[in-house]
Amino acid sequence: MEYLWQHDGWPHLTYDEHAYRSDIERVLMKAGELAGMQTGLSDDEQFTALVNELSDETVGSFAIEGENLNPKLIRDSLIASLTSRDRQQAAGAYRRVADVMIDARDTTQAMTVERLNNWHEQIFQQDRFLDDIGKLRTSTEPMQVVSMKRGEVTEIHYEAPPTSRVPQEMSALIDWIKRTGPRGEDAQAFQTPARAALVHLRFETIHPYSDGNGRIGRALADHVAAQNPILARAPFSMSRIIQSDKDAYYNALQSAQTNSITTSSGKIDLTPFVGWFVDTMESAIDQSADLARHLNQRNRYFDRFSIHMNERQIKALKDLFERGPARLDEGISARRYRRTTGASRQTASRDLSDLVTKGALRPSIGAGPSTRYPVNIL
Repeated sequence: MEYLWQHDGWPHLTYDEHAYRSDIERVLMKAGELAGMQTGLSDDEQFTALVNELSDETVGSFAIEGENLNPKLIRDSLIASLTSRDRQQAAGAYRRVADVMIDARDTTQAMTVERLNNWHEQIFQQDRFLDDIGKLRTSTEPMQVVSMKRGEVTEIHYEAPPTSRVPQEMSALIDWIKRTGPRGEDAQAFQTPARAALVHLRFETIHPYSDGNGRIGRALADHVAAQNPILARAPFSMSRIIQSDKDAYYNALQSAQTNSITTSSGKIDLTPFVGWFVDTMESAIDQSADLARHLNQRNRYFDRFSIHMNERQIKALKDLFERGPARLDEGISARRYRRTTGASRQTASRDLSDLVTKGALRPSIGAGPSTRYPVNIL
């Protein structure tokens, strides 16, 4: 079996630009729309949206590798790191992990091997079983991705380049990131989504660390995406989408390693992987846009109706919006209203009828306990 790094064309990666031009343009257009929706939110809401996306990205990226983080503690650590003047002194159980995720979005400093090594050190600083923390792998044993059963290797999915090649491979990758970046000599060679796809696959192919390659490789792709001003203003989480279908992710990586072809110009054609990556990025942006759209709808709704509501009504409707777009679409029942506000049956019925009269709710649908009042979304 021949892997990418064993091809004559390595490390010259390419894709069929025409095949995915419209897809990439659509992704960037949606990112622009998401960025626009973000500007319609208050500063506090924009900050919360950023924290939420960073938190989902962090939790999702670690979950892909089978490590479960506490979402609340991640959020607390991200907030502490983002609001502290000195991130090194920020509090939080996952402060170092939070620092890596925040630094990945920082495009003011050049990407270097030393910076990646620092990410590795931050992630694994407390790991007592890893020898080469904060540096490229040093073991001369083959670096393999395998399946095991009862302590025995049952299948070798991938074998990375020998350790002796890693420094030169990483040096070439960093140079490629610089050359194809916003101010690089080849800045027009790749549109950002395709460039992020190729940098992620190239990093995973090198597999430069003894552990953590997936997490750092995804953070590196985030960094490349953030170099595009449109994507930088549109916070979204690809790892959240990847985690929901890990098999598709691993299949895309595996297929790219073993089913790629060399073009007539001697480069390795990775069109299918770029296509999968772009589709995943679009799904991530769509999901974040749904949430941003929901927040904007909520704000417009309360701007119009809250002045006509009593405290119980405001509390019940805010609780409903907090439960997210899907729950909002279901409307509100008298039972939910009573549970949220503590109102009696008579008061709940009177309050809901009043909201219908004022246009905040639509007339009820259903009958009996299943009766619900749809929210009059603007």
